[in-house]
Amino acid sequence: MKKIHRHKTVDSTDYGYTKCVAPEACNPIAHGAVCAVEVCRCGWIRETNRNGGAIEIGAWRAPKPGDYPGILKLLTQVKEEKEEVEGKERDYVL
Repeated sequence: MKKIHRHKTVDSTDYGYTKCVAPEACNPIAHGAVCAVEVCRCGWIRETNRNGGAIEIGAWRAPKPGDYPGILKLLTQVKEEKEEVEGKERDYVL
């Protein structure tokens, strides 16, 4: 039986606040300080706004070409690692 892929943070980088990351559940108290950008092993990212004790968690999504240059560099390394194990059987579904 194959396992279903569940996003799990493998790297996190802090940036300054830029926008609301969860428009459907916007929390204005969390705006203004730090936006933590988390990267999953599959290459998707999730943005989280943090200000004091308030947190606003965004959804996992595929990165856009203009998003976070440092993260795009990391994703390039992840893709190279995936190509190395391309021929091996995996026990999870992406």
